[in-house]
Amino acid sequence: MLIIPVYYFQSKVFAASSLWCTYSKLKTMLRVREKVDVSSFTNVVSFLKKMSVRHVPRKSNVLSRSQIDEFLLNAPDDVFLLIKVVTAFGVFGAYRRQELHDLCFNDVKVEGSVLVVRIAQTKNYKPRTFTIVPDGVVNCVALYEKYVALRPKNVKCKNLFIYYKGGQPVDINSFGKFPMEIAKFLKLPNPSLYTGHCFRRSSATILSNSGATLTEVKRLGGWKSSSVAESYIEECIESKIRIAKKITVGKADENIVEVGASSSSGLVISNVQNCTFNIYSAK
Repeated sequence: MLIIPVYYFQSKVFAASSLWCTYSKLKTMLRVREKVDVSSFTNVVSFLKKMSVRHVPRKSNVLSRSQIDEFLLNAPDDVFLLIKVVTAFGVFGAYRRQELHDLCFNDVKVEGSVLVVRIAQTKNYKPRTFTIVPDGVVNCVALYEKYVALRPKNVKCKNLFIYYKGGQPVDINSFGKFPMEIAKFLKLPNPSLYTGHCFRRSSATILSNSGATLTEVKRLGGWKSSSVAESYIEECIESKIRIAKKITVGKADENIVEVGASSSSGLVISNVQNCTFNIYSAK
């Protein structure tokens, strides 16, 4: 009698990512309880790899820097102050939902005009630290100070983000819904596609688009794997344009000016913003 494997039926119902998750759980359970290593079952692994071909995982939509600034500037504080502060922490620190939920009041230190935040509990058990600084558009430090000033003095909860009315910590599911509330305020299409991973993906994408190296992106989010870190970066047309300009060397920017070493006429630049000077030596 031909016995059809159970995972064949599951492949008709579940996505490839769910199949890999189930396989990982079974592999761990069988190794611990039965001392059986199912990773040697090559047919199962080959089948899972085959099911992963052409599988496109669903990812949260990302918020651009301009959209985040628009929300922080225009959303009324009497309604969105909590979400605005969570957004600042989520973007500057590439927070996960669980990390936002576990963040304690004592994990944030105010040093002058800078917030130093320590993430003590992370998924990979390695604490990381980041800073929040005011910029020319939005003063996120002032938003934090306003939020803390409204915090009840006698509350016993150690969590930073709490419901002021009852003094209870904000539940983890609410953190997952905050990006959707931002998308609704900004009237973005399909706000339900902005899920709990939105802050983390947006943070990695904004940093990458600013010209940061992959090492800096990995350090921001605490990723060990380069491939995992790259999966959080949303491709955008602006980055494609920059790559195209780098390919067409000498035509990348109309503001680029070349001056020979023998030139004695001097260099005058006017009406140029955010310019970069690259000095090359012929030696």
